[in-house]
Amino acid sequence: MSNPGPEGYPSMPGQNPAQPPLQGSWPAGHPTGPPPHAPAPVTAPKHRPMLIGALAASVGVIIGSIGPWVTFLGLSVGGTEGDGVITLILGVLAAAALGALLTRTAPPRFGLPWAGTAVGAICLLVAIYDMANLSTEDEEFFGKMIGPDIGWGLWLLLLSSIALCATATIAAIQMRRS
Repeated sequence: MSNPGPEGYPSMPGQNPAQPPLQGSWPAGHPTGPPPHAPAPVTAPKHRPMLIGALAASVGVIIGSIGPWVTFLGLSVGGTEGDGVITLILGVLAAAALGALLTRTAPPRFGLPWAGTAVGAICLLVAIYDMANLSTEDEEFFGKMIGPDIGWGLWLLLLSSIALCATATIAAIQMRRS
């Protein structure tokens, strides 16, 4: 590891003034610590996992906006034939804002961290509104109640909107604290 120093000098690297410290040879708990030129450990920001989760939820919003919102007697109607166009555009905008936050090294601007929360809330309201309207469309036919069913796209939009609200809000709070 190191050559013994002159009498009275310790043989550890960095403690002998005539001997430069060897890189990576600092024992744990060394009183003087690592040399000042050592790079600082790289740590990911605490909000990064939540931003990734919010980005995944915004992709769910996009997919749910395109998927079928209504099924009836084997036929289905996609979300883009109605309010799904609004949620699709909002989902793309949220994904763009969250992607920008993920790649950004400077502190974010005021409203950008809250974009995902706002989009998630609007998409959640649209999903609840459309689900409520669909559930009132049942009619009686030969003594049985029949009507349209809620498609998987609208369910995915609902769940993804909830996830987007939650993860984007937590990420925005964590960004504010850091």
